[in-house]
Amino acid sequence: MFRLPGRSICKSGTRGKVNHALEGTPIYDRRMQHDDIAARIEAFDHANGGGVGSYKDKGAYHLYLLDTEAPIARLKPTGNGDEVWLGYWSHRRKWEDVDDMGGVVLPLDDALEFIANESIFWTWT
Repeated sequence: MFRLPGRSICKSGTRGKVNHALEGTPIYDRRMQHDDIAARIEAFDHANGGGVGSYKDKGAYHLYLLDTEAPIARLKPTGNGDEVWLGYWSHRRKWEDVDDMGGVVLPLDDALEFIANESIFWTWT
C-alpha cells in the first residue's frame, strides 16, 4: 500500500551512536530506525481507513493521497528519538513550515494525528 513504482520505502541500516561504559564495554544508544517510521506510518493509515501512501526521498518521508497522488505532508526525522519536522505542500508548489516560527517538531504518533486533523495538509488534495 505504501509503495510508489520504482521507489523503496526505506533503506535498512542501523543508526546509533556508540558510548563506552566505565568498564570499556560499548553501549549502543539505538535511535529509531527509519524502517520503524515507514511501518508506523502504514499502521496509522491502515487504522484510519487507508488512502494515504508514502515514500522516502532525501531523508524525509513524503505522504500523498493514493487516489490523486497529491502531496499531503513531509516528515523529516530530527535525529532526536522519534521526533519529526512537519512540512506541508504550499500554494507555492514546495514544502513549507507549518508555522512562521521555524516549523513544528512532534513525536511521530502525534505528528500523524496532527496531519490527519489539520486542514492545511489537505488543501491541495
